[in-house]
Amino acid sequence: MQADLRDTNLLGTELRGANLMGATLYGAEGLWVGRLGGTNLFDAMLPEAIATFDGAKAIAQATTFSRWIYFLILTACALCAGVIVFTTDVRLVLNSSAIPLTRVSNAVPMSGFYLGAPLFIVLTYLRFHFLLLRLWSNMAALPAVFIDGNTPEKDGPWYLMALVRRHFRWMRDSRSPQTILEAVVAAVLAYWIAPVTLFFFWLRYLARQDMRGTLLHVLLIALSVAAATCLPTIVSRVLRPGDLYRKSKAILPVVLSTLKVTLLSGCLLFLLSFGVIRGMPADSSISPEMSSSDIRRMGRARSAVFGIPPLCRRDRGFLFFASSSW
Repeated sequence: MQADLRDTNLLGTELRGANLMGATLYGAEGLWVGRLGGTNLFDAMLPEAIATFDGAKAIAQATTFSRWIYFLILTACALCAGVIVFTTDVRLVLNSSAIPLTRVSNAVPMSGFYLGAPLFIVLTYLRFHFLLLRLWSNMAALPAVFIDGNTPEKDGPWYLMALVRRHFRWMRDSRSPQTILEAVVAAVLAYWIAPVTLFFFWLRYLARQDMRGTLLHVLLIALSVAAATCLPTIVSRVLRPGDLYRKSKAILPVVLSTLKVTLLSGCLLFLLSFGVIRGMPADSSISPEMSSSDIRRMGRARSAVFGIPPLCRRDRGFLFFASSSW
């Protein structure tokens, strides 16, 4: 049944998420685009001021800067992964150049790269998602389906639009294997590429035996994991603000779940770091004066359980390598 709202006064009427397909709103007063967020306007007759609004063009323009930041993060993570793969223990401990080029051999030392690059990735990652939140806020005020049947995602990049497709009623009704695959790939790249890259920074930097730098990595990983776990929920609240009031009791479990995952990952990485850097072998024949229940032996034992052996250790100014990888 098609609604006939012609020449009516809709001032203050909230039509968010309504199905107005084929409805007649021509001549209605007090109607503006901000009241039509998430609606289905396919084949509807609207007032001229609203019918001429080009929402798809607005989405395309709004995503321009977000695309640049997105590819900047992916490129930075790929380059950092390449440097991490080709970093050897000796180059890392001796603080050699991170760029193996003769002309710029001293431009970027290993310590500067392994401490500065993660900070750059985290800051860019947070900046990118703040931009996305502004974009999603603007999208929430637009119709989910325009008069011609197009949706806002048609003029936006799939790797961004796939993140919010399931939050729109008229977009999630038709789920295909391709759209599900796009949503999974988009979520992995947008939310988890930075935490995974930071994890490999932490794992490789352990060989340097720098507790302060390692703690910085643990802090950045915990921060990125917190962002990756809570951002999807924040996006759903931005795109479906009505749920914020109907499901207000569900906010506290989400916060607790985010804190639990963040604290668990941070504490686990801290214990592993302590075991590798400050721990002693679990074998009591080594340093017999130290009790087997000492926390330093326990930390090294936990590291061994997770397959992280001590790559090197310092003793009275000398450096001993437990690995023959040079």
